[in-house]
Amino acid sequence: SPASPASFENAGSFSSVDFAPGGLACDAVSGRYVLGDRPGRKLHILADGAGHAIELTRGGFLDVMGLGINTMNGTLWVASAEADGRGAALHRLQLISGRALNSYSVPDGLAPVRPIDIAVTASGAVLLLDAAQGRVLVLRSATAAIEVLTTLQPGTPTSISAGSRDGVAYVALRDGLARIDLRARVVAPLPGPRSAPIAGIEHLRRYRTSLVGVQTIADGARRLVRLSLDAAGRRVTALTAIEAPVPPGDSPIFTAVCGDELAFLVGESGGAAASRETAWTVRRVRLKP
Repeated sequence: SPASPASFENAGSFSSVDFAPGGLACDAVSGRYVLGDRPGRKLHILADGAGHAIELTRGGFLDVMGLGINTMNGTLWVASAEADGRGAALHRLQLISGRALNSYSVPDGLAPVRPIDIAVTASGAVLLLDAAQGRVLVLRSATAAIEVLTTLQPGTPTSISAGSRDGVAYVALRDGLARIDLRARVVAPLPGPRSAPIAGIEHLRRYRTSLVGVQTIADGARRLVRLSLDAAGRRVTALTAIEAPVPPGDSPIFTAVCGDELAFLVGESGGAAASRETAWTVRRVRLKP
């Protein structure tokens, strides 16, 4: 897969001894990045160009596992749960202020649930990817209850994204990608070109009519990629690597699309053996429309 030259820059940074990422979202209107602090059970705001993060809210969360924004009404969605899958819930907040609006608990009958990602559809439905039982849960409206939308094919799910068409979503699994018809609740494999394997996608987001994200390849290296789809959104027609520095390792890398930019959060530990401080940076690359 040929690499696409990209102009990348640091959008902001901060240092912490106890922060561990639990999601990344971009508020394109204000130019701020929302950071989920998984063990701290809170959210931070990183302004464009800032050298420190500011706490937005603690919001009554458990471990923060994923973030999503409804750009139509300016609400922020947060998924949280205990590490063992108990107490999973979706929280709705006002994006600009962090004020808590509602909280929706996953029914006990669906437990355990280990939420690892959120996607918000054009119609406002919130999709919750459950790694504990390989399912997609859905909250269709503020007056509904969280329910099972569909069960995925065998495999380890890693990320979920709404499609450019309402009623379609895409799920990344360790071994490939799947397309979900949200109305029919049908899951189908999303094939790709033989010349460019599409396995190993860790994080997935929609950019216009394509998908972008982070991929781990055979030698353990990581890279940013763009997945072009056919007109029906049923096949990946090309995978293009985006030239930007992505560190190797086991720590998750969260991404967010912000206008025509792809942002991603990376951490680098201090060089001194006695230092526990990690420097966190939001990097961004310009995408070609």
